[in-house]
Amino acid sequence: MYIARPYTLEQKKKSKVFVDGKPVGLLEPLTYLVLDVPVGRHEVRIRTGDEAVIHLDVELQQILYVQYSLSLWLGTITGKTTVLEKDKGKEKILPLLRAASIPGSG
Repeated sequence: MYIARPYTLEQKKKSKVFVDGKPVGLLEPLTYLVLDVPVGRHEVRIRTGDEAVIHLDVELQQILYVQYSLSLWLGTITGKTTVLEKDKGKEKILPLLRAASIPGSG
């Protein structure tokens, strides 16, 4: 699973990433994480102030591309997670830097 933060809004803030309640890494703007997750249903939470949550069903040998983006509306920043199609996901990941995951997390 790839989890990407491909935009630069809130440049100084890091986003905490959790999978199934366990911390797996930090995303800064223009970075991504690569995680191995077992087959089954998983909950991904990404927190930069508020929290964005997505539930994913992972199939055998499936590669998922999850995009995390922030938006600013009336002084409030909110996060959003989206699953991207394979080609669009690869396109978003290509120019980004890989972030370090927490050891033993995936």
